Amino acid sequence: MARKKKEKDKEDLADDKIESDESDEEEDAEDSEEAEQKKDSKQKVKPGKPLKFLIRRWWIPGTILLILIAAGITVFLNPGLMKLIKGKKSVDYSIDLTNDNLQEQGLPPFFIPPSADLSRGAVRLDLTVIWDGVASVRYKNNELRVRAEIYDYLVALAERNGNLDSQKTVMEEGMSGIFRKSLGTKDLAIKIKELKTI
Repeated sequence: MARKKKEKDKEDLADDKIESDESDEEEDAEDSEEAEQKKDSKQKVKPGKPLKFLIRRWWIPGTILLILIAAGITVFLNPGLMKLIKGKKSVDYSIDLTNDNLQEQGLPPFFIPPSADLSRGAVRLDLTVIWDGVASVRYKNNELRVRAEIYDYLVALAERNGNLDSQKTVMEEGMSGIFRKSLGTKDLAIKIKELKTI
């Protein structure tokens, strides 16, 4: 009887061992399946990958958009910039017109000859100059040279552009520059009083 009991205990132990081995295998299989699922999910969704992909794909259009926004804000805050871009200049006298030392003086008119193909007639240009006494004296001493430079400038401008009425501000700036350079003063401005085609 003791022998039967020992054999029965051995069989029970063997059955328990087989059951525990099977349960261990099942747990190992479940653990390996969970590990594979975690591994697959990690491969599918990497935390930095979508962000890197978006940055790589959209950095050029984003940069262009930022540049356009900055340009729009610049033009909005500085409206004179659009005139400069289009080639139109506003008259900048760059002098204090309220200065008591400055005086406005009329100069003898300039006559620009007609164009070679006679599409434009002769032009009479009446102008005044705003300057101080020192510049006036220097002009009197060098009047012929300064007038010759102004005349050459006006003739060259008339040959390039047929319509001088649209070039008044350009002419005022150009002549002011010639006067400033010739007379060695910066407190000087030219105003065109009349531009008349004869």
